[in-house]
Parts: sequence; structure tokens; C-alpha cells
Amino acid sequence: MSFLPFQHPAAANVIRLALITGAYFLAGKIGLGFASVNVVASPVWAPAGMAIALLLLFGTSNWPAILVGAFLVNETTAGSVITSASIAVGNTLEGLWGAWLLQRFAHGVHAFESPPDILKSAVLAGFLSPIVSATIAVTTLILGQYASLEEFAVIWLTWWMGDATGILIVTPAILLWTQHPRIEWSRRQRLELGLLLLVLLVTCAVIFGPLMNTGHKYPLQFLLVPIMIWAAFHFGPRETATLTVLLAGWATYGTINGLGPFAGDSRNEALLLGQAFLAVNSVMTLALAAAIQ
Repeated sequence: MSFLPFQHPAAANVIRLALITGAYFLAGKIGLGFASVNVVASPVWAPAGMAIALLLLFGTSNWPAILVGAFLVNETTAGSVITSASIAVGNTLEGLWGAWLLQRFAHGVHAFESPPDILKSAVLAGFLSPIVSATIAVTTLILGQYASLEEFAVIWLTWWMGDATGILIVTPAILLWTQHPRIEWSRRQRLELGLLLLVLLVTCAVIFGPLMNTGHKYPLQFLLVPIMIWAAFHFGPRETATLTVLLAGWATYGTINGLGPFAGDSRNEALLLGQAFLAVNSVMTLALAAAIQ
């Protein structure tokens, strides 16, 4: 059966590149649905985390897939071919630099399995690598007259925060599941995990749902911290990272609908506040889970 296309290295490479491009494009279009300060600047940007994880897993030689995916996302949204290409270059360099930093200083695909590596990853990939993408993108928008110089700071911060949070939440979940795909929970662990998930979802429903939409901004988001600590103590980084993704999804959905402690008059500011909380929570609980494990 050697004639099957996926058994030929060249065909397998093409299929892999196409899948990465498609995944990046789809995640990017979803992310731009949260943009408000500029049509191509989103405070919620999962593709940044996907890019670093995929480049670590499949090799940095797959960078053309990230470049094409990023270009298509911007070209089909707004701007010119030149601005879309420039922004795509920034997104690709961000992924390459983030992947290189994790490979060089934090054990690459195992970057989220020990507290020292998690803290290094948070600083190097989470906080430093988005500087490249944000700076290139915002400069491109201003030079292309798609944004004014007065908007530089707010668009830059939005871009940087969206990418940083995407890296700190999405990258760990992908890497931890690919490196540890086997599920070896006991019956007691399955029951406890089900209870933990139920508690998390109910708490999210209360915090980011209409029940507490009284017009007062109570800091109820901190009720989520002990739940995530529970996950860190009784399970591992993989499960903790997965629950963080679920939490991020629910918190973001509630915030854009004007619900929860982060909601306010400015949709962009509300999302930035939520992303900051989620990023800090992710690093804290992952490091705790790794230390306990």
C-alpha cells in the first residue's frame, strides 16, 4: 500500500503544512471577532500559542504554514497585501523566536513540566516573543495609514496582551497533551475530576452569567483560584492546563456579553483585564501543579 499519498514524505509534509495553515487561519478569524480598537488587533489571540507549540512539535521548518495562515487571516479581514504580508512576517517571527527560546532555555516540548521551566517560559515566550509581533504589526498599521500615531500605545498593548495570553494558555495545553497522551485515571480520580469540572463550570456560570449581573463589579473571579489550586494539587499540569482553557473560554464569552467582573463600558479594556487575570492564573497554577507532581 505504498502508493497511499500520506505514506510519501513529500505528500505528508504538504498535508501537515496545509493542516497547520488551516488551523491557524480558523483560529485567527475567531480571534479577530474580539477586535475593537482595530480590526486586526485582538486582545484574544490563540494562534500565537498554537504557532509556538506546532513549531516545537513539528520543527521550525514548518514556518511557511504560519506565514501563509497569518497572511490569509489579515488579507481576508482588512488592509493591503503589503500590510498583511508585514503583519504575517511579525506573527511568524514571534512563533519562531518563542519556539527557539523555549528550546534553548526551557527544554522545548517539556517546557511546562517543571516550575523553573514554566517560569522561564512565561517570561521568554509569554512576555518577550509577543513584543516582536506587536511592534511590527502596529508600526505597519501606522505606516499604512490604517491607524494613527496616537493609537500606537493602546493597539500595541492590545496586540501584545492577546498574544501573550494565547501563548500562556494554549501552548501548555497542546504540549502537555501531546507529550503525555495516555489517560491513567483511577475510578476515584475520574469521579473527583468530574466533580471538579462541575464545580468549575457552575462557578463560571455564576461569575460570568446573568445571575450576578447586578451592576456592581464584585471581584468574584478570585473564587476561581482555589478551584484551580484543587486541580493542581490532585491532578497534574496537563489537567490543570486543560481546565484553564475551559475557564478562559467561559470568561471571555461572559466578558464580551457584558457579564462578569471584567465587563465595562470599553469592550477592549474589559477583555484586557480578563486576559491579564487568566495569564497570571495559568502561570501560577501550572507551576504549582508541576511542583506537586
